[in-house]
Amino acid sequence: MQQLIVATRNRNKTREIQQILGPKFELRDLTAYPEISEIVENGNSFEENAKLKAIAVSKELSGLIIADDSGLEVAALGVKNRISHRAQAIHALAAKLTALKPSD
Repeated sequence: MQQLIVATRNRNKTREIQQILGPKFELRDLTAYPEISEIVENGNSFEENAKLKAIAVSKELSGLIIADDSGLEVAALGVKNRISHRAQAIHALAAKLTALKPSD
């Protein structure tokens, strides 16, 4: 069985990846490594953030490491906005949505 490290602390995400990959892989996520600091996701795309996470974890751990960034894009804000799951981004999104005027 091949061990694979998922650069996330989201156990639901880890479980979903495990279901996709099946029993040939033993997955561990960052909940098993509390000594690894929170990774700053300041890339300009989902792909950049995934790379940042994978590279940061690979500097701390050896082995196969994968990462993703699943955020959301909100077209209603007038431009293509990438919003990560971080609380600051959610608060900023809420402020922008509050400022939108409902259409008549």
